[in-house]
Amino acid sequence: MNNYSEKLSKELTKYAVHHKNKTNILIHTYTIPLIISTTSVFLSYIPLPLFQNLSVLLFMIYCGYYHYLDEKLSMELNMYMFGLMCLGYLSTFLNNYITYNFLIFASCWAGQIAGHKYWEKNQPVFMQSLVDSFTIAPVFSYIHLKEDYAKLVLHIDNFQNKNLSNSNSNIPNPVDTNAEDAAGPGDVKKKNEAKESEKLIHTEEFITGTGVDSKKNN
Repeated sequence: MNNYSEKLSKELTKYAVHHKNKTNILIHTYTIPLIISTTSVFLSYIPLPLFQNLSVLLFMIYCGYYHYLDEKLSMELNMYMFGLMCLGYLSTFLNNYITYNFLIFASCWAGQIAGHKYWEKNQPVFMQSLVDSFTIAPVFSYIHLKEDYAKLVLHIDNFQNKNLSNSNSNIPNPVDTNAEDAAGPGDVKKKNEAKESEKLIHTEEFITGTGVDSKKNN
């Protein structure tokens, strides 16, 4: 949390105290975005004169609050929240989308409550502070999603590098033909003459039997 502002670090620390178990962190990382997305669908049915609906007004409040907490990270957080709202909007093209959103909303909340009861063994944050539950929770999930994405990218890179090294090890070493070219025509001619003379010597020894006798005498 050292990379964040003092205000945001303080709020994240308060929230993280209640979320230490890995399973509970995993549950919150992936259920919080779905809760935000489905909630934006429900709030879009509440019209407002200046902001079209309550969902748009809430998004603007989030943007202002995150800018107050951390100016550098606020752009990422606002884009994150906007993307979740767009996800909720896309769900409205489905048949019976209200039913689907409600089921997702209820199951995500049930998952979070179960995470605190059976794994974290403490009370959910919304039992103590509704503000932290609805403002810092999205930041918490966004940070952990970024970490999971970075781990996934690193795993893919390591896997690709491993396969590349294995494929390179199966490729035979090429014959260096440039060495003979660099030696010059005179050196190549001498090598060829030496090979021919060795062949003649071996042939003469085989015919006369001198090589065999000399080996026996030795």
